[in-house]
Parts: sequence; structure tokens; C-alpha cells
Amino acid sequence: MVWAGKAWAALQALNDYAAQKSAGKHNLNFYRFCADPPPGSLTINPSWVAIGESDSTRNDPTTRSARMFPVPTAVNSSGTAFMEAHIKVQRRGGLAPRIHYVDDSQQSGMVYVGYFGRHLPLPD
Repeated sequence: MVWAGKAWAALQALNDYAAQKSAGKHNLNFYRFCADPPPGSLTINPSWVAIGESDSTRNDPTTRSARMFPVPTAVNSSGTAFMEAHIKVQRRGGLAPRIHYVDDSQQSGMVYVGYFGRHLPLPD
């Protein structure tokens, strides 16, 4: 599947996940939703989903700041959020594009996508 198709499928799955979670139909994270979906759900292969970053990426100031993206102040009063959860649009080689997001579906019913593009920097 080409990037555009995989990205569209991922965004549709995130939308379905958030809509169902905010409606109280499940209490799963996005990975678990994709791995064991409620009947009739739009999902993607769970191997595309990473709920978090490695400790080295999370704790390195440069790589952490590269994963900070704008969100409404109702989500975080600073107006930014660390978006470590991501979808691997392409796993290896080339640009290895990712979709980074923050899951606020429990509170606002939304998942906020902060970034779609080439793999962000990793720690040295």
C-alpha cells in the first residue's frame, strides 16, 4: 500500500477509535483497539502503531523537543504536547514517514495529529 493509502487508513482508524472511545464503547488505547477491535471498527495493522518512544528518545532534550507539537490549551495549558505515540506509515528505508499524535479521546473525544512526515530525529 502506498503512503497516501496507509496514511488515510490510519487517520480513518484514529477517527473511529476516538469516536467509539468518547461514546463509551471501549476503554482501550489505540494499539489495543487495532489488535483486538470492537466489531465493525476501522483499524490498521497494530504493528504500525507505537504508543510511546524509547527511553533514550523520550529523555534526550533534542529528540523530545522535535516531538512537541501544538494542541489546544484545553488539552495542555502550555499549548503544546509531547507526541510520542505514532503510526509507522513506512517501517524502513527512505523517509520512513510517521504520523505523531496525542490521544485526548478520554477527555475531549479527539485525537490530535501534530505531525505527518519523515521520521523525526533519533538520539545520537
